[in-house]
Amino acid sequence: METTAARIRSARQRAGLSQSQLADRLSVSRQAVTKWENGGGLPDVENLKAMARLFDVSVDYLLVDTSPDSPTATTLRQPIDLASYAPHRIRGKLVGSRAHAAVLDAYPDASEVWALSRVLETTRKQNVVEWLSALAIDTPFGLFGTTDAVNNHDAYYLVIKPHQQVLVRVGKHELESRELNETITAASFTLGHDRFRRTTQVR
Repeated sequence: METTAARIRSARQRAGLSQSQLADRLSVSRQAVTKWENGGGLPDVENLKAMARLFDVSVDYLLVDTSPDSPTATTLRQPIDLASYAPHRIRGKLVGSRAHAAVLDAYPDASEVWALSRVLETTRKQNVVEWLSALAIDTPFGLFGTTDAVNNHDAYYLVIKPHQQVLVRVGKHELESRELNETITAASFTLGHDRFRRTTQVR
């Protein structure tokens, strides 16, 4: 599968720029561009946006898989102020959601946006610990999952675009996007230790 490094290199070459010329346009060192194109690191968000404008492509186009064995590809994080968004209300729902508004603002060209419920999948070791704790000191089973649910108030979304799906996490101060390597068609799916289920179609 093509990598972010390869797409940056090919986009630069199509634009007729040398590594030094691209570095000058971005106000970075030539060594930084060389590192990006060799897969030794990723540009920060501002440099990704600048390259996307320069090459007339989307940031999503530049951010592709860097690890073929990973369920998700490159992660892009951008700061947000969730409180500044007006709640987006879906027809038939009484209460709007600022997280809905944030993800729709970040992906205005998405064909579908699904709100997701998330449950932490506990490991076998955690299940054994919970079982022993329940026997020894009468703690409730499901302690790890309950603790995670209490501490994690972020909202999760599956964003669907032509030829691309993105898992989005919306927090109070950050929006995190991870391009998925595999197409999700099921209502429920598991990524790593997280189990997700589509709940509401936002778009």
